[in-house]
Amino acid sequence: MKNNLFSFTFWLVVIFQVTAPMNIWAQEKGKAVIYFSPPSAIIRLDTTLIQSRQSPKLLPVGKHIIKAWAPTFQLFIDTILISQTGIKIEAKELKHTPEYELYRAAKFKYRLLMVLERYSSAPLIIAYVAYYSNRNTQYKNDITNSYNQALSEKTRYDHALSLKDITAYRDAYLYYQGNYQAAQRSKSRLNTISVVAIPVSTVCSMLLFLRSTKLIRPHYSESPLLSLQSVSFNKCEANAFSIGTHFILNL
Repeated sequence: MKNNLFSFTFWLVVIFQVTAPMNIWAQEKGKAVIYFSPPSAIIRLDTTLIQSRQSPKLLPVGKHIIKAWAPTFQLFIDTILISQTGIKIEAKELKHTPEYELYRAAKFKYRLLMVLERYSSAPLIIAYVAYYSNRNTQYKNDITNSYNQALSEKTRYDHALSLKDITAYRDAYLYYQGNYQAAQRSKSRLNTISVVAIPVSTVCSMLLFLRSTKLIRPHYSESPLLSLQSVSFNKCEANAFSIGTHFILNL
């Protein structure tokens, strides 16, 4: 009788030792869609790294703490409940950190000042020089043409015999004389402005260029809030466990 009791107890202990680990590891699973934008975000479900995707995946049933982070984005933390019924959908868009927003604004300002101070003044000077050259040539032609026309009308006036011709040639002479004088005044005014504007704008352009060399380019740096290192528990012989680590490079 004692032998039978001992044999029954022995086999009961053996069966428990064999089936207990199976019951522990045979966890119930539920479906969940976990997707974060940007897709490169690092996502941890409790302590396990998971991939962001739009298709359902099997995860252990129960409450889990989910964390998501990507460079330049704020750390997201939430608690989700996964059950065997239905599909849990966790789709979020991470927000940039305030520090990164300030960096982007500073970077935009830096680039704008760089363009304005280093590159914008030279094209303006070249454009004004081209404008001056074109207008100066036009005024010279107007002066020459008006002078020749006025001289021609004066010659005709001197040889006119009728009162009608005298009056017509005189009026024409006065018209071209007025054009001649107006073109001279315009040319003189243009030269006066250009004598001051071109050297001053050239000096200002050089000063702005020198100032642009002293602009400080903004920099942004941050410390990772989530690691790509995943910790896994590996079952060994005699129901012992070991801890292994690996890095996931592509999420």
